[in-house]
Amino acid sequence: MTPIKRALRTERFVHIGLLLMVVLALDTAYRVKPHHNRISPIMVYAIAFVCLNNIGLAGFFRSRFVKRSEDSLPSNPTDESALKRWRQGVLNSLIMAYSVVLFGFLLKFMGATWGIAG
Repeated sequence: MTPIKRALRTERFVHIGLLLMVVLALDTAYRVKPHHNRISPIMVYAIAFVCLNNIGLAGFFRSRFVKRSEDSLPSNPTDESALKRWRQGVLNSLIMAYSVVLFGFLLKFMGATWGIAG
């Protein structure tokens, strides 16, 4: 198996694992049913601001690391540094996207409604 195929397979497993963690977080938030408390709007806006920044960082990582590597890897499949940059960009962008789910999970357990936590 080539290093590119091995890296792609690994990142697919990570992607599937993070998707399963999203489903588990939603299931846990649904089953536990935390108390509905009134949350300060400032807290909701602060968490929304952090989530928007994380989405921006995910886009930055994809454009900075993944796009550059996708351009160079087809012409030179043995380039280990480009493969490393690609893996780093994919993993960082997936983690940033998953952190948004965790912030929604946090809001739900602080007492937010589903509309706010979503």
